[in-house]
Amino acid sequence: MRILTILGARPQFIKHSVIQKRLKEHGIEEVLLHTGQHFDTSMSEIFFKELEIKKPDLLLEIRERDSLLQLSSMLAQMHKNLEAKNFDCVLVYGDTTSTLAGSLFAKDKGMRLAHIEAGLRSGDLGMPEERNRIITDQMADLLFAPTIEAYENLVRENIKGEVIISGDVMLDSFLHFLPRSQAPQGVRIPEEFILCTLHRQSNVDDRERLRFLLEGLGEVAERIPIIFPIHPRTQKRIEEFDLTLPSSILFVPPQGYLQTLWLLEHCQCVFTDSGGLQKEAYFAKKKCLVLREVSEWVELVENDACELLGSQGVLEAYQSLGGFSTPSGLYGDGRSVERILGSF
Repeated sequence: MRILTILGARPQFIKHSVIQKRLKEHGIEEVLLHTGQHFDTSMSEIFFKELEIKKPDLLLEIRERDSLLQLSSMLAQMHKNLEAKNFDCVLVYGDTTSTLAGSLFAKDKGMRLAHIEAGLRSGDLGMPEERNRIITDQMADLLFAPTIEAYENLVRENIKGEVIISGDVMLDSFLHFLPRSQAPQGVRIPEEFILCTLHRQSNVDDRERLRFLLEGLGEVAERIPIIFPIHPRTQKRIEEFDLTLPSSILFVPPQGYLQTLWLLEHCQCVFTDSGGLQKEAYFAKKKCLVLREVSEWVELVENDACELLGSQGVLEAYQSLGGFSTPSGLYGDGRSVERILGSF
């Protein structure tokens, strides 16, 4: 079997690292396409090196910032560069612009489409990620649902493709790489700290929303240090909006996955708007404050593993944040790779 794997964002690199290591034993030949959605070196190349992912067979040149322009450019370049290539299946992850582009390309070419992390729903159609995942699931032939809730969403939507409850491949990655975690270099780590990330469009592309969050984080950081690996998108918006960074927050460059795992192991709790980091906080048994009003990982909210910021201030939400006491097993047993590859 010959597959085309499409990656474009940090979490997808992490998830695919453990999949790629097992392809040969399942008789699968892979062509790896990197869309360039995260073209900043610190947000993509470091992960290929750190996680021992093979170099992409094809790297697209994406320089557009607008998601619709990115989608158009990705599709045009896929059709140009892959016209003569034949694949048995296209494999996509998650809910990014790259995911949607890969899905549309697969259907344009009449190829089977496999979607890892199928069935996630936040209920917020204002989010491009929600629209991407819904459209991809409607087109997919093979859908790997990470949870029972995701599976039930697909059943309710009368999805036509084959749905498999696989467990979450991110748990496989977490367990595989945790023993190799490394402390960040050149960063003075406080004895106690909160790990924070912020990058989602709805948070950082709105000046008042971003200002509100930064001020709230600054108030918390006056009580307990916050280590904040700053995403290039967030940094750019702060500069464009001429916002002042709170001096109480320790801003550091984007960290590699092994360094992020170390920070997760040693932090008091996590503040984030990242879907992936919400789960990783759960794997690390750390309480998470989600800097959003909704989460696709509804089981984390229902089991009190994370709490939604909603309309609260950040300091208020932190002061009411409880401890971690959530049962294990929400995302399977760490053997999702075998279930996924065994289904091709």
